[in-house]
Amino acid sequence: MKVILSRKGFDSQYGQISSPILPDSTLLSLPIPSKVDVETKFIDLSHNDKSYYEIIKELNPN
Repeated sequence: MKVILSRKGFDSQYGQISSPILPDSTLLSLPIPSKVDVETKFIDLSHNDKSYYEIIKELNPN
C-alpha cells in the first residue's frame, strides 16, 4: 500500500498559503471556504483550543 501526504494550499483567491505543519507535528488541513456552507467560519473551527482563524493570522498576518 502506498500513502501520499500532500500539503494542498488555498488557491490565489483564498490566501495563497499551504496547509501548515504545526510545531506539535500535526498536519492541519485548511478547508477552502464554500459558497454553500456560509454558516461555518474559520473562527468556529479549532485545534488545541485555538481557532483556525487565529492560526491563519499567526501564519500570515496580512
